[in-house]
Amino acid sequence: MTTESARNLSVQSPELPSVVSDEVHVFPMSIGQRQIWLSEQLVPGTALYSVPAAIRLSGHLKVTALEQALQQIVARHESLRTTFTEAGSELLQVIHPERAHRLERHELGALAPSEQEETLARLSQEEGRQPFDLVQGPLLRTKLVRLAETEHVLLLTLHHIIADGWSAGVLIHELRALYGALVREQPPVLPELSIQYVDYAAWQQEHLTGDQKDALVSFWKQRLEGSPAVIALPTDRPRPKVRGYQGASQPIEFSRSLVEGLRTLAREENATLYMALLAAFQVLLSRSTGQADIVVGGSVANRNMPGTEGLIGYLANIVPLRVDLSGEPSFREVLRRVRETALEAYAHQELPLGMLIEELMPERSLGHTPIFQVIFTLTESFDDQFGMTGLATQVSEIDTGTAKYDLSLLLAEGRDGGVRGRLEYSTELYDRPKVEGLVRQLKEVLEQGVARPGERVGKLALVRGEERQRLLA
Repeated sequence: MTTESARNLSVQSPELPSVVSDEVHVFPMSIGQRQIWLSEQLVPGTALYSVPAAIRLSGHLKVTALEQALQQIVARHESLRTTFTEAGSELLQVIHPERAHRLERHELGALAPSEQEETLARLSQEEGRQPFDLVQGPLLRTKLVRLAETEHVLLLTLHHIIADGWSAGVLIHELRALYGALVREQPPVLPELSIQYVDYAAWQQEHLTGDQKDALVSFWKQRLEGSPAVIALPTDRPRPKVRGYQGASQPIEFSRSLVEGLRTLAREENATLYMALLAAFQVLLSRSTGQADIVVGGSVANRNMPGTEGLIGYLANIVPLRVDLSGEPSFREVLRRVRETALEAYAHQELPLGMLIEELMPERSLGHTPIFQVIFTLTESFDDQFGMTGLATQVSEIDTGTAKYDLSLLLAEGRDGGVRGRLEYSTELYDRPKVEGLVRQLKEVLEQGVARPGERVGKLALVRGEERQRLLA
């Protein structure tokens, strides 16, 4: 679908005289955007859907060039100029004209180094936990903190309704390219976008109808029939009747040698690193709960439509990955089952999770999320030292103090060949020692799965050595 055909779906609502004009364009929200909008109405004033990052820039930064690069990215992607509203029963996205993007600046150069880092940490946390106003916008915030002449930190925060994890990578790639061109006084090097996000939203709305939608719904209904409503993980406190969204995270890292072993095992089974890590996570969850039927939410990029690779927007989806661990399988056999499950899910990934929930109509509870309460993601080839002209860079995440699910294993491949990330958890259910224990146990499953892939997973030791002696004592 072309941009022009999507424009023909523009909603000219008489109920929106303040936003409908020659300068703004109003369209229906995408299915994913509607899901986030409705979720935001249930938990207003939180940073649950914020996507923050801190980019340390070491070297002689051209601040004007950085600001101009950000301005060009905002002009290039309509999603970064979008706000949201509702008119009657219609949920709408409002695309605004190009406008100056504000790069807020903070000066910390006069502080002592220890005070600088303390103040920077406070500013970063405040930024990551500051809620967005979806109606007023903007939904991209940028702040530049100056520590010294050659040391700056760019705090960059997006709302999930306009960007997913893939989008963050697109933004950083474009920032690198545009900043470099501006510093060298060369013309921009980025190709024109063939579509905008509203084209994808319109395509999705037309695509998920009739036989296509029926086939997807039929597959998922059959795949999830009889699955457990709640995963029975042992928690530090009983599950509340109405769940909150307070959370924390525990860092996690797997060495290059361990990851190489996983890759080798995965190749033997024509599988991927993602599948091998998921297999270990499924084993840990099964051993921790005593359940053989485990459903984990798996994040997919969902960028199959031509032209979406370079878009900033919310296209990602979460698909249920249900694996049967009954029959005392070996780790190798679990990997095979995970591979089969994942490939089936990838082939049916286009049905948005919100639409799937509507179709399945599971028994709803305010105490837990429907279908699954645990998710797993692996970002491929993440490079937190991406480099910009004349600058050394380092990207770090900012803790928002929230958790969408009971547990979220969020990993990324590092440039050193290892894997690192965090295990995000609900602080209503878990204390940090329990989560630290889960991280250690996951490493044990991975190490033993690589060393003895033919071993039955029920016999893998979740604790060994000094920790085993401590627990026995």
